[in-house]
Amino acid sequence: MKRKYVTRRTFMASSAGAAIMIALPGCAPEVWLREKDERALLRMARLLYPHDALADEIYANVLQPLLARAYEDGALASNLRAGFETLDRATGREWRTAPPSNQLEALKRIEDEAFFETVRNAVRTQLYQRKEVWELIGYEGSSVEYGGYLERGFDDIDWLPEV
Repeated sequence: MKRKYVTRRTFMASSAGAAIMIALPGCAPEVWLREKDERALLRMARLLYPHDALADEIYANVLQPLLARAYEDGALASNLRAGFETLDRATGREWRTAPPSNQLEALKRIEDEAFFETVRNAVRTQLYQRKEVWELIGYEGSSVEYGGYLERGFDDIDWLPEV
């Protein structure tokens, strides 16, 4: 097998060509998310994990790590954009502005796709690791350090009817 070596001259020439192509309008790949995609992501997070006690600000904070990854990883950004375009087609309009029943129906149709899994996993991981969320949804936190839930009021549920 014969090795091909890249000389400094060929490297510089190809790098300059690539830089010119990226600088020309319309030649650079779009790897960022549009503002409407970010708003749709927020709506999707709220639909996937609905908690009336949580403000949109909390969901927005939960989405920051996913958005940061998307801005660094063009493939992830493209995947997210394509996912929202699929949802737009499924509802026949901008998915985020469709009625909630149509939004849920569209989400159910794509729940086996990589886009859906990516968003669901990112939101779940970030949302339920935040102590401020625990307080708002009534989770008392870990019980391991207290010997478990058996002696900590596991049965003090006040929202179920008495039997």
